[in-house]
Amino acid sequence: MKRTVALAILAALLLTLCACGKVRQAEEAIDAIGNVTAESGAQIEAAEAAVEALNDKQRDKLPNLTVLEEAQTEYETVLEEQAETEACVQEAENAIDAIGSVTLDSGDAIRAARAAYDAVPEEAREQVTNRETLSAAEQTFDALAIQATTDAINAIGDVTLDSRAARELYDGFSGAIQSQVANRDVLVRDEEQFSALRVQHVNDLITDIGEVTLSSEDRIREAEDAYNALSESEAAAVTNHRALVEAREAFDTMEAAARLQVAIDDARSRLRVTRLEVKPLEAGGAELHFSFVNESEQTIHYVYYGVTFYDAEGTVISLESTGAEICER
Repeated sequence: MKRTVALAILAALLLTLCACGKVRQAEEAIDAIGNVTAESGAQIEAAEAAVEALNDKQRDKLPNLTVLEEAQTEYETVLEEQAETEACVQEAENAIDAIGSVTLDSGDAIRAARAAYDAVPEEAREQVTNRETLSAAEQTFDALAIQATTDAINAIGDVTLDSRAARELYDGFSGAIQSQVANRDVLVRDEEQFSALRVQHVNDLITDIGEVTLSSEDRIREAEDAYNALSESEAAAVTNHRALVEAREAFDTMEAAARLQVAIDDARSRLRVTRLEVKPLEAGGAELHFSFVNESEQTIHYVYYGVTFYDAEGTVISLESTGAEICER
């Protein structure tokens, strides 16, 4: 009997020691994870296996189980960040490859490649295998741009209204490139002459409008478009802008009168007034009577009309100021 009890106690001790050993093994496996990186997968899997081998009571005794849980979450985040970085690196490499042979038309492709490269985290930029190609392309493009702008400025010759090509080319490049164009001062000087020509051109267009008629719209519009294309300082230098404003006002008045006359003529072609009678009233007002004949082939169901009052000097008098009323009979 005593022998049986002793064996039972020994077995219990062995089981306890075995359980403690599993707990200790799982604890050490978790501690072995250390700082989580993209290479921590094997250590995390080993710790997960060790914990999986424990029963619920044993897991309750595990002091660093939360460390494993935090490591699992952190590892997932690290893998996601690694995937995003790899995608950025690939995008940058593709954008750099897309540059191809560098010409003056490569500016957009080079800027897109630079933006893609700058989007790569700084610590991962060494993974971009063709980054040196980007630097070389930027240097080549800058050299081409500087030379092309210099040549365009040298080719200006006599300044005319068509001498805009060099300025447009110059303006299309970055300030870093512009600062390296050795003859840019010539461009500034010629730009002043070009600006003066633009102002004179607008002055001439306004003068050429001449007497305003219903045929003046194209000349007025051309002058307006040219004036609106000037810079603020150039517009201020136009000496006859007031004449352009007056020409537009005169034309608009003429055009409105012409449209009104067309409407009147159309009405007269439809209606012929056969009777018009004004009867003064003792109270100082007047009654207006008129009759008309339908000259058109259509049936007229209603007629809109208006009355304008003038004084003896031909000045329009409003109904409100006279107190007059219009009565339909």
